[in-house]
Amino acid sequence: PCHGGCCGFESRRFRHFFVFFSGKTNIQFRMNSYFSSRFQHRKSGDFCCINPPGRSSTPNGKSNAIMENQALLDGLLTRRSCRAYNERKVDLMTLQKILHAGTFAPSGRNSQSATFVAIQNPELIAELEKRDAEVSGNPGVHRFYGANTIVAVLADPQGPTHVYDGALAMGNLMLAAHALDVKSCWIHHAKDVFATEWGKELLRKWGLPDRLEGIAFCLLGYEAKGGVGAAAPRRNDAILIVS
Repeated sequence: PCHGGCCGFESRRFRHFFVFFSGKTNIQFRMNSYFSSRFQHRKSGDFCCINPPGRSSTPNGKSNAIMENQALLDGLLTRRSCRAYNERKVDLMTLQKILHAGTFAPSGRNSQSATFVAIQNPELIAELEKRDAEVSGNPGVHRFYGANTIVAVLADPQGPTHVYDGALAMGNLMLAAHALDVKSCWIHHAKDVFATEWGKELLRKWGLPDRLEGIAFCLLGYEAKGGVGAAAPRRNDAILIVS
């Protein structure tokens, strides 16, 4: 666990983290080895909760749990998809926090079947965008909207709930991004991209089993003008309470 005792780091959750950076060479590393060396003596605020739930954080010793819960609820209600990104790149520390949140999504029998591959290599992002457009039947369409960080969320189909696990993980990524003032968007057809021979070869190149199924691509970045629209009205018949 972290020094604050609030995050309860589990090495199991970092088995399948990969980050590919832009630059002259692509650097790949497993996040668990990175954390063991980099965050052995973490300070509060790096990855630990600044004010862990249940701990007093006000001068008079009163808990601010109600305020924290309200902030969480506000985040759920105010997240929006972004479809235009500027050139600003998500920094490594912010990206790690978002990915870390993804690993804490619920999963069937705590299988943690989701795998996250974060990509910041421009050439690879462009190729993935091209392949995504092709499998969607719209070649030439640019559906990554200029985002320079893409997270491919994958899941192991050997688990009976892998699609649901991956979808919940996507939700965690987008909500964590919103909490950190990073915009996001769910892009579909990852399943079709990684079902191709090119996609399977890419998985093998990353050192992953080629049986993994693509769930979605999570775009991450910062909004360009007009990237986020207003919330659509909610359906009036979406909720039914039976007592």
